[in-house]
Amino acid sequence: MRPNEYQIWTRSTAIYPKEIEKTYLVLGLMSEAVEVLQLMSFDVIQGDTGRWLPSSKNDLEKEAGDLCWYLARICDSFDITFDKPVAFAIDYLERTAVKSRNPKADVDCIVQYSGELCGITKKVLRDSQGEWQAEAIAKVLPLMHLILMNLCRVLHTYNSNLETVLQLNHAKLMDRKERGVLSGSGDNR
Repeated sequence: MRPNEYQIWTRSTAIYPKEIEKTYLVLGLMSEAVEVLQLMSFDVIQGDTGRWLPSSKNDLEKEAGDLCWYLARICDSFDITFDKPVAFAIDYLERTAVKSRNPKADVDCIVQYSGELCGITKKVLRDSQGEWQAEAIAKVLPLMHLILMNLCRVLHTYNSNLETVLQLNHAKLMDRKERGVLSGSGDNR
């Protein structure tokens, strides 16, 4: 599934009030970024390399899929095609051929950039009564680039990729949609 196809498909699973869409999505992104961070456990270290490992590749792909859902929805809410930040991230990886030296640091960056987006949203709410001005909107795409770049590095380190994550997330949400349990929280629905 291409990123833009995924982005368009996410519209059918979006359940939130349209009038608070951007705020809801940014808060959701931050929440999912923290869930990815929580997977990086001090208790699971790969041998003598000291590299952090998520509790399982499957858990990482699930949480990365949720993170991508929010990223795709944020892009959609700003009329940005999801292909743009995805292409940037993949191009960066191909040009640098860099696997993450420290996946925990990359996940910390995901949380940091998600937090920066929360800060921008807070200022939009405070200074513009929730109306996004061009100056604030211009800061969104570079942050999407950085979040996806770091996520791709982490996935690559654990022998996964964005395409796999999007497919898994699509399958999970389609199953929930068919069973009528898109709302709610947690994986057990």
